[in-house]
Amino acid sequence: MQQQQQQQQQLPLMLGAGAPNNNTNTVGVTTATTRPAQQPLHQPVAPQAFSAANADLLRFCLQHSDDPAPGTASAPPRDPKDYEFLKEAFAAQESDIVVIKRDLCKCADQASPSSIKTAALEELQYLAEDIDNANDMIKVNGLEQLVESIKDSDADVRFWAAWVIATIVQNNPTAATAALSKGVLEAVLALFRSESEDKVLGKAVLALSALLRSSDQALHSFVDDSSQNGVDSLAALFATHNNNDNTTTTTTTTHTTTSPTTTTTPQRRGASPSTQMKALFLLGHIFTTAPKSQDAWREAGHIPTLLHLISTDQDKDVREKALLALRALTENNVANKAACNAAEAKRVLEQHIAVLTSASSQNFSDDELQLC
Repeated sequence: MQQQQQQQQQLPLMLGAGAPNNNTNTVGVTTATTRPAQQPLHQPVAPQAFSAANADLLRFCLQHSDDPAPGTASAPPRDPKDYEFLKEAFAAQESDIVVIKRDLCKCADQASPSSIKTAALEELQYLAEDIDNANDMIKVNGLEQLVESIKDSDADVRFWAAWVIATIVQNNPTAATAALSKGVLEAVLALFRSESEDKVLGKAVLALSALLRSSDQALHSFVDDSSQNGVDSLAALFATHNNNDNTTTTTTTTHTTTSPTTTTTPQRRGASPSTQMKALFLLGHIFTTAPKSQDAWREAGHIPTLLHLISTDQDKDVREKALLALRALTENNVANKAACNAAEAKRVLEQHIAVLTSASSQNFSDDELQLC
């Protein structure tokens, strides 16, 4: 009995009673306010009061959680109202597919403010962690809506849309194949070429990684389908910053039989070191699992991009991942080794070793030095 009283005393704190209620659940979706403690326990629960129903169920379980008294064969008889309450409470629970459809409708509604769309996408991301829910989202045309949401003018909407896509296709070959047919790969790659918000780019890298790792068909499309422009799109993440303005420049070197020709193209600001590091890690995986991507990277003239990151980037993790990607790029590829020689990779690496081993240099790791 004493334990039961303590549980009931703690219950208002657990349910948020007596404290400001921000009406937000664990995934940031606005919900109904928890019913005040003084209201009767067995008051009928409205179907839409999902949060209140859960709170009442928790209250009921705590109030009826004691084991039978020692020496008794069974628990004491229950009030019939208890069973009526349970029946109503369970009937008030919404199925996940109902929530999914409602959230997708909110995203599709042009009149919905960005805050509503963001909350809906946040809840969808939470639900998509369950693979059955992820597959259900595909069945109700969720991927088509996510492709539209990833183009939204609001960065938060794009951020959550990319995250939902990543969650749906991760370790889910069936979903990845469906995503490829719905234009998800094109939509994600387009972000790499146009997005200015680093947080969105980070989730776009996550989505691309999940898609390519879950589907060989998607990986081959990324490498072989020229219409996807996959290699150039990923290379755009490594654009170098121009400190004078908010633009960036990408240097592309094309090697011919005579002499290399270098062109500089202005672009939007590049990704953060953290995002670049993740992209380089993915790039190394692509080079290893799809050898044709090694040739595609060379033919697109992006070998100097990796050398530039190795020699100039201020972040040691980015440099290390660029070295790993360069090693994967030249693995069992004579043409790429020759292209690296033409790009003076040996000189770049020797100069970088000299910098790392200088007395004034402390911003490096032993792994980085060994990779050089």
